[in-house]
Amino acid sequence: MLLVNHIFKLLIAFITGILFAWSFDVHWVIYFTVWSTILVSLLVTIHFGRKVIHFRKTIAIQLLLVFLLSGAFSYQYSLPKSQRKHFTKYYLKNDVLQVKVLEAERDTSGYRKMIFEVKAVGNEHNSKSCLGKILGYVDSPNNVGVGDILFIQPRVQKIQNTGNPGAFDAEKFWGSKGIRYMCFVQDGKLKKIREGSFTDRFWIKAREALRSVVDEHLSSENRSVANALVLGDKSDLSNNQKENFTEAGAMHVLAVSGMHVGILLGFLQWSFYRISFLRKRGLFIISALVVVWCFAFLTGLSSSVFRATIMFSVLAIGQLRGYSFFSLNALFVSAIIILFIDPLSLFNIGFQLSFLAMLGISFFFNPIKNLINSKYKILNFFWDGTALGIAAQIGTIPISLYYFHQFPNYFILTNLGLIILAACALIALIILFMVFWIPWLSDVIGTIVDIVFTVLNGFIEWINSLPATISKGFDPSLWWVITVYVLVISTLIFWRRQKLRLFYGGVSALMLMGFWLISQRELNYYREELIFLNMQSPTLMIKEKGHAIIIFQKEKSTKEDLQFIANGAEKETGVQVECLPINSHHVYSSGEKIKVRSLDSKFLIDYHGQQIVFTNSLNRSNQEDSFIVGNQISEGPDINLTTKGGSVSVVPNDKRF
Repeated sequence: MLLVNHIFKLLIAFITGILFAWSFDVHWVIYFTVWSTILVSLLVTIHFGRKVIHFRKTIAIQLLLVFLLSGAFSYQYSLPKSQRKHFTKYYLKNDVLQVKVLEAERDTSGYRKMIFEVKAVGNEHNSKSCLGKILGYVDSPNNVGVGDILFIQPRVQKIQNTGNPGAFDAEKFWGSKGIRYMCFVQDGKLKKIREGSFTDRFWIKAREALRSVVDEHLSSENRSVANALVLGDKSDLSNNQKENFTEAGAMHVLAVSGMHVGILLGFLQWSFYRISFLRKRGLFIISALVVVWCFAFLTGLSSSVFRATIMFSVLAIGQLRGYSFFSLNALFVSAIIILFIDPLSLFNIGFQLSFLAMLGISFFFNPIKNLINSKYKILNFFWDGTALGIAAQIGTIPISLYYFHQFPNYFILTNLGLIILAACALIALIILFMVFWIPWLSDVIGTIVDIVFTVLNGFIEWINSLPATISKGFDPSLWWVITVYVLVISTLIFWRRQKLRLFYGGVSALMLMGFWLISQRELNYYREELIFLNMQSPTLMIKEKGHAIIIFQKEKSTKEDLQFIANGAEKETGVQVECLPINSHHVYSSGEKIKVRSLDSKFLIDYHGQQIVFTNSLNRSNQEDSFIVGNQISEGPDINLTTKGGSVSVVPNDKRF
């Protein structure tokens, strides 16, 4: 199966090279030198020894080494430190950057998030052409769009994590996009040089035209979901809508990705196949791919959409060559192409989830589908959708638990509903876009589309109304995730080879891994600790059995400022988190063992007999046992400290796990 698949071996070699370069800091020139040497050796061996059986194994080994070193070289060269002309090597404070807007959120109040491609850096004396990407937050630039060329005078800083429990891993997320720096651009520090190219402006105007169609025919609540579903624009979504979709495990519906591209491609192939002259030589597949790529550009061709479109394009081309749509070879080829274009995609959550979902479907869809075969087509239709959702979920459960720390308990029901409703919503919108210029017909179709989105939103709200919609607090290690995937693949191999004892052993091992994760979750649920959060002002979280409170000074912060941190902590710890402001010179107490007194810019804490001062001042306190300076803790003789990224935790002396 996999072990004898040559394309799979090349993919593994390329990924191994990327991981090797990620683990060991070796200059890209060394990788390139070794790669060039082995490549020349491979070409010579192929030319003189391809007909000699003795050299075939040598050629195979050399080819694998070429792919391994290609992965290592491409990863290392993509890093800013390996790029001689990266803007960080020239930029100085108060310099001006010439940038091109790659991505931009719609106009919102306050700062607008954008991604810039840096073209040059300079000042009044000289300038230097350079490259690199940077995340930007721009103060209300109403006239800036994708493709525009700008002069900006920003405040540049490195992207850093806060390290608080459950906090967003910004370094990893943006690093997987090749972005390691961010900047803030104040109003008046930006000047547009010229607008984007004709192509950029064409797709922007097309997006705006389709958005106006949605706004005209859909209700206010539905149009925000429709814009997110089709155009990838989530700026109009309310916090309540985002929370509902997140809690139901359906947030992926609101981010244009593999599911949307797959639904669109399937619908287009089915439609074009009904046109007789398009059936010849697979023209219906080629025509569908052309429309899919137009859809990708229409949504802004973000990295997630680009990867999904590449993947499904390769899968569709595999169909032209006689492979099934979920062919493993086509899937592996698409992964090689994506990683060759951007090796950092290997660390991108979207790529990992999409690829693993497709692997899960390739391996498990048919076995699950064949478990039930009814004589009623409608039952088979619903079971096929259920099998598809379960297969995709098998591929993504371990990595989802690792990143998001939660599991949707009704995922089978949610996936079945979403596959049907999201497909209906997307297809209905496409039909609306096709007929919007016909007055009476567009009104009818618009009403139908609005009803479909009303049902979709109602379905999500119904899922959230069910008891125990989502389980939180899972915190598996990376080794746990790797072990589970190895066990899943091994168990599948044993099942296909009819090695029942090994198969039952693999299933038992997977059950033990699940039991271990649940037990760790329960231990963490009842764990007591005091966590000092990495914030601008003194802020701490007291975690007790099944409950946690974030305490902050009322004069320095608000509940709204800390709600995002509370939500992240709930996901990681699995306990309910409250935000409690206390005034200066007031005391919070929980029983006899926990007391927190707020004094100006510090907290005096008595935690299970441990005396602690928490301050943002650089002056040390006069406490004899322990002190905290500038959000850093110096350990006293009776305090057990654990560093968690940017936060620090203390556990009771008598209750350590």
